[in-house]
Amino acid sequence: MCRTIQQVHVHHTASGNDYSRGDVPAMIRSMYRYHTQSLGWSDIGYNFLVDKFGRTWVGRAGGPGKPVRGAHTLGFNNTSVGVAVIGNFETGGVSGKAVTAVVKLAAWKLDKYGRRPSGRVRVYSTGSDKHPKGWVRLRVIDGHRDTNDTACPGKLLYARLDDVRSEAHRIVKRYRSSTPKVRATRRPEITGRSRPGKRLTLDPGAYEP
Repeated sequence: MCRTIQQVHVHHTASGNDYSRGDVPAMIRSMYRYHTQSLGWSDIGYNFLVDKFGRTWVGRAGGPGKPVRGAHTLGFNNTSVGVAVIGNFETGGVSGKAVTAVVKLAAWKLDKYGRRPSGRVRVYSTGSDKHPKGWVRLRVIDGHRDTNDTACPGKLLYARLDDVRSEAHRIVKRYRSSTPKVRATRRPEITGRSRPGKRLTLDPGAYEP
């Protein structure tokens, strides 16, 4: 498990774009086989995968709501989530439904840890081919190419990341502003004598809403 989540790293799978809804489970299964059998990893590297139809799939096991450590971004797996959009976006455009799915997933995951989707964050690199071991400042939502020498997530998906950031930020801001503020209608109070062997009584108070 990660100790916290600071970033969402966006990837593409560099596989074909001409697939049907029914093809997706077998495609993910083949990625799992490649990651575990060919690369020798314990599980598929990505935490989540998104298809062109806007469906989100859980990748690495451990619980989608938990800070599961993936194997998707060399040097930056300790405090991040990896989301791979299925397809090759060097050669083809990404669907609007896929972008929307990434937006919603990023907003949900980052809000759980108090992160600002449109911002930057200071993160620790354990060492990659682009960033040596040490501290570096990166976007909260970035592309794989920002951390490693790779074309991933493809130039056409990378060009949409500003849209992902702004839309995810809008969702988080709207959610936080719509959450009612809690006020104490009766303050908590402890009564009794604070001495060994003496009983203390706690009134937890009352709150609205």
